[in-house]
Amino acid sequence: MTIRIYKSVIQKKVLAIILLLLAFTLSLVHADDEVSQPPLPKYEIVKKATKAPSVEWDTSDPHYEYNLKLEGNTEPLFLACGFEGMEYGSIRPVYGFDPDSFKLIWLLPSVLLHATWETVRQGQGGYPMLTHLLIEKGGGEWRIIFKDSVVGYVHFSAGSGENTRLEFSCNGINKSFLLTFTREFSWDWYEHIDKDASTLLTKRWEQDNGNILYWRKEHHIEQYPFTIENGTVTIEPGKESFDLEDQEFPLKDVAAFLGISEEKLIEMNPRFKNKSVCSGEFLIRESIPPRKPDTYHHYSGCEK
Repeated sequence: MTIRIYKSVIQKKVLAIILLLLAFTLSLVHADDEVSQPPLPKYEIVKKATKAPSVEWDTSDPHYEYNLKLEGNTEPLFLACGFEGMEYGSIRPVYGFDPDSFKLIWLLPSVLLHATWETVRQGQGGYPMLTHLLIEKGGGEWRIIFKDSVVGYVHFSAGSGENTRLEFSCNGINKSFLLTFTREFSWDWYEHIDKDASTLLTKRWEQDNGNILYWRKEHHIEQYPFTIENGTVTIEPGKESFDLEDQEFPLKDVAAFLGISEEKLIEMNPRFKNKSVCSGEFLIRESIPPRKPDTYHHYSGCEK
């Protein structure tokens, strides 16, 4: 009995030591994470009054140019333009750059910043332009090396709209970069409108007034590797995926809907081998041309 108790005490002590070592290891990992994420450089959005660049943009509302003043830079970096006007009882941005939406994060700590903002939303449809900047430090100064914009959210009707977004990721170990462009769009239509109501993703229902309504949603994902060398971003050919989310359909029907042979779909997605149905996200194009960035300053009133 004494021997068994003694062994039990030793086991408990060994377990306690293991738990302490594990906690210590985790604390080191956490501390290392904190070290790898230095504080962001101090920054300020500087607003400067300017004239509308053309008669097309001539307005009685005050017109401004917005620049990013980054710690360590001798000159601010141009962002966008916009108008201010009276809204909800106060003077605020009404068109173009929305200062409240500006965000700045590290993409590669100490070397590469990722800045984002959107334009002021218009009406009930939304229509914000989401702009992304990559800002690299070279020669002691921060400089913009990449810009791209997408329409964030457009609302056409109760069941129709489009939502797009860009995401950037970086593998800090080998400094590889990936740009992901996601597009979700849906639309609805009545039975009398000439649209194909027999497609795979189309849903049908009857309204209280007897009208027949159809609705469809699609979710596409494009991914592009890109490199950065000497301040130049080069986007490489990418690939495209389709996401059925939690919906499940026969594999042959999905292939027909996408215009891909069933054999090719299985070849690109080996997990579908010996399967009769598919769901979730899967590859539909193994190679697509490099994405062309949209560099126009949408809804901003000026270009640079």
